[in-house]
Amino acid sequence: ANQFRWQNGNMIATIEQLKQEKDVAIVAHYYVDGQVQDIADYVGDSFALSKIATIVPQKNILFCGVLLWEKC
Repeated sequence: ANQFRWQNGNMIATIEQLKQEKDVAIVAHYYVDGQVQDIADYVGDSFALSKIATIVPQKNILFCGVLLWEKC
């Protein structure tokens, strides 16, 4: 069962509320879907995001990345 209730059916409002409650900065790799980038506080490549992660004022960081598969 979903442990979070959407605030008035609005996922974005719920995420924003949880970001405040949990003191979270969302950082997203530019490879992730645009909807994830829209809700993120910071978007960039892995190197830029790792630098940003060292200076954000929030206590917690949610890193939205991608898994790349290569055939050998």
